[in-house]
Amino acid sequence: MLDHKLDVLTKVGFTLGGGLFGVLYGDYSVIMGVLAGMMVADYITGMLAGGRKAGLSSKVGYIGIKRKLAMLIIVSMGHGVDLLLGTQGLWRDLACGFYIGNEALSVLENVARLDVLVPIKLKQVLTRLIDEDQLQKDQEEGK
Repeated sequence: MLDHKLDVLTKVGFTLGGGLFGVLYGDYSVIMGVLAGMMVADYITGMLAGGRKAGLSSKVGYIGIKRKLAMLIIVSMGHGVDLLLGTQGLWRDLACGFYIGNEALSVLENVARLDVLVPIKLKQVLTRLIDEDQLQKDQEEGK
C-alpha cells in the first residue's frame, strides 16, 4: 500500500514539475540542457576549488544557488518576452547563451584555482564575449 502511494506521489510530483517547467521556460531545448549542465558544473567546481583553497562555506554555497536561481528567473523572463512577441524562443535562448558563456568562464576559473591547465584561447574567447556584452550594456545606459 505504501509503495503504491509513493509511486502515485512520485508521478504527481514529476507531472507538476514538468508542467511548471513548461510554463516558465517553454519546450525543452538543447540550450536549456546545456545551461543546466553548466550550472551544475560551475557549482561542483566551485565547491572543489573552495574546499581546496579556503574551506567550504555554506554561506558561499547559498549565494551560488541564489545566483543560479536569479539566472533562471531571467531565462524565464526571456520566455515571457518570446510569448508576447511570438519570437519562438529567441529571447530565452539569447539569455541562455549569455549565461552559458558566463558559467563556462566560471568553470574555467574554478578549475584553474585547482591548478588544472586551462586552454588560454577558450578563456580568451569567453572573456571577449562577456566583455563585448558588458560594453554593449554600458553603451545602452550611456556610460
